[in-house]
Amino acid sequence: MISVMVICVSFVPHATLVNVSQSIGRDVSDLEIKAWNAAQRDGIFRVMQLQIQKITKLAVQSHF
Repeated sequence: MISVMVICVSFVPHATLVNVSQSIGRDVSDLEIKAWNAAQRDGIFRVMQLQIQKITKLAVQSHF
């Protein structure tokens, strides 16, 4: 089984393997950037939500 895999890989040009590797690397980097942006966006929304809750609580307390 291992010898078959080695033979198959040896037929694939090195440049093709490098291009595939670089393409996968770019895709992973893009996904990491999107995940980071989403996490930051969620964090900002959470902070905004907490601030709105504080303001609402203060408004209710001052009204009554």
